[in-house]
Amino acid sequence: MKITWFATGIDPSDTGRFESSRASTRFQCLIPAKILEALGHKINIIQSDKISDPRKLTDKDFGDVNIFIKSFVQLDEFLAERARQLNRKVIYSFCDFDFLRPEMMSHRKKMAELSHCCVTVSETLSKAVSKTLDIAKPIVITDPYEGPHGTPKFAPSNNRLKLVWFGHIGNLQELFEQLDPLARFGQNIPVSLDIVAQSIDGIKEAFAQANAKFKGHLAIHLTPWSLENTWQSLAQSDAVIIPSVDNQKKMAKSPNRVVESLRNGRFVVAHPVTSYFNYSDYIRIDSDIIKGLSWMMENQSKIKPLIHKGQAYIKRHNSPQAVADNWLKLLESIQNS
Repeated sequence: MKITWFATGIDPSDTGRFESSRASTRFQCLIPAKILEALGHKINIIQSDKISDPRKLTDKDFGDVNIFIKSFVQLDEFLAERARQLNRKVIYSFCDFDFLRPEMMSHRKKMAELSHCCVTVSETLSKAVSKTLDIAKPIVITDPYEGPHGTPKFAPSNNRLKLVWFGHIGNLQELFEQLDPLARFGQNIPVSLDIVAQSIDGIKEAFAQANAKFKGHLAIHLTPWSLENTWQSLAQSDAVIIPSVDNQKKMAKSPNRVVESLRNGRFVVAHPVTSYFNYSDYIRIDSDIIKGLSWMMENQSKIKPLIHKGQAYIKRHNSPQAVADNWLKLLESIQNS
């Protein structure tokens, strides 16, 4: 089968393979494409944000199945329509609930209408997309892990608890709301918090002010985001915290940060997000992050066995092979329909 992905945010690479700083492009395109290519399928990845003249694409550029990832431009409508004219199959993948602006909602609805099938990364997102756009409920294919396997570890020292938060800079406000509670928690055991994120103007100054305010109880450190820095920060941490807020966009998120943390051998304390409950036997979900951390510290002997079980679970459900298999089942059913 020939499979063409239309994706954006792909970066130059010295390795000759595609890379991306965008999680959606890696999880929904680059990782499954690599596995499917190894299985013998012909893969073509087109960078739709680099196309200056779509008419220069030949019929051979289109696959038997054509997958569009998180589209922001009307050019993709033209490309999807052309694939349909060639009697090729079209799939659209929703990665976030991020299209409530009228112009974006109209575009995403058009992409859904041009598709033979839609995909989302979580059940909550699937329901939200279906209701908002008035389309059939998309099929759920969750994100794969991409980080290295880490040995389960939980051995905090008596003089400092090392926590890590990693993610998109747009989610930092949810973390900042936890700083005062974390500092109060740090009166019993000092906390160091490594934040792995892209730097923005003013963030270092804000962290310096926070460190002065919370001195002796909470120390914050900014690590510039990269995959390598993320894996290193996880390896040096005792646990991961994932605060969130209770709104439709956040509740529709994929579980990728939970999955990556467990994959790297670290325990997770997280606010309730619907997709996280699939992993609730292996992490601590609590509407109060501090209560979750307190539970973790009071049950230290249970943590490593939970991580071990969590790693076995994600190997079955979130390995690149498992996720690519779900993609292949969908692609074969679409091609044969």
